[in-house]
Amino acid sequence: MATCGDSAVKLEITGKSFGGTPVLGRISLTVAPGEVVAVTGPSGIGKSTLARIMAGLDHDFDGTCTQIGRVGMVFQNPTLLPWRSALDNIRIATGCDANAACDALDQVELGTRQDSFPGQLSLGQQRRVALARALAANPDTLILDEAFASLDEATAGRMRSLAQSILQGSRYRTILITHNLVDVVHLADAVLMLGQNPAVVLAEHKISTPRPIRDLKAEMAIVRRKLHWKTTDLE
Repeated sequence: MATCGDSAVKLEITGKSFGGTPVLGRISLTVAPGEVVAVTGPSGIGKSTLARIMAGLDHDFDGTCTQIGRVGMVFQNPTLLPWRSALDNIRIATGCDANAACDALDQVELGTRQDSFPGQLSLGQQRRVALARALAANPDTLILDEAFASLDEATAGRMRSLAQSILQGSRYRTILITHNLVDVVHLADAVLMLGQNPAVVLAEHKISTPRPIRDLKAEMAIVRRKLHWKTTDLE
């Protein structure tokens, strides 16, 4: 019998409002096992709202979200318990045992920092703990909501490389929320551009070249052209 992890996630939104004000219009999104779909658009357009709907944290919308399965989510902020160690932050949130939590920390190259508290870690390391926490949930669907935002470019680059190595060959149905074109061309197999008010999908593009062998500069030029991408529009 097929499980949720064997099927594509299918999101069909016909409307989402806050206090009577429409924020999301008609949006369709499908993510297959092993696929990374990026969702981008200007700040405040509703990208994080869409992520929360897919994570099952917001049920107050018109539409359906099917085959989501188990969800691991990395929020814009690490949201770690400051009085708990990195290991405990993973165990408490996911209910996994110590071995599984250690394995997750090893995946994000923090195996030696399992006893460190969040205040003893850099922001980049805290983000990696948050990623380890999401992986320890053994998710069918992985949601990365601006997971590399507010990091200096060198740290963000290391995070992208780490994420790429984790995602390559995995069966996660991954949704990447970002306003950064570099994130898109490094990690995504497809990208949707949101715009207008309420937000709808203005354009979408499939990236056919496999992630490990992409010419990143060439892909950036293609995505800019296909989506009419203007960096200033997304800040």
